[in-house]
Amino acid sequence: MQYLKYSVDEDQFEAIDYKHWQVGLGRTQSSIRLWYVLRAHGIRRMQENVREKIELSKVFEDLVQDSKYFSLVCDRQLSLVCFRYTGGNEAGELGDERDLELNRLNEKLTEEMTKDTTMGFIVGG
Repeated sequence: MQYLKYSVDEDQFEAIDYKHWQVGLGRTQSSIRLWYVLRAHGIRRMQENVREKIELSKVFEDLVQDSKYFSLVCDRQLSLVCFRYTGGNEAGELGDERDLELNRLNEKLTEEMTKDTTMGFIVGG
């Protein structure tokens, strides 16, 4: 899973990032967290937020489908859109060496998207 791939650049290491040391929440703690969110924002606002994210994912899916440089890996599920960079080529028309290069480019794209947490991407899986 992508969120477990945590690397530290020793040259730029300034402080300990304790968020990677914590124990993940189990079902009980997750339900408490969900209860707090529902209590603070309300069910209607949560529903609107989910619907908005699904609509945005439909727009993004259409952009990927219309692009000659990207392709969908699988069908969109709710707000999850899985895509990859193809370089403008159809699947299977490239040689092994070019496929490996595209895989490296997709890995780089994944790394860059993971760095910027403000974009709303959840990368990996």
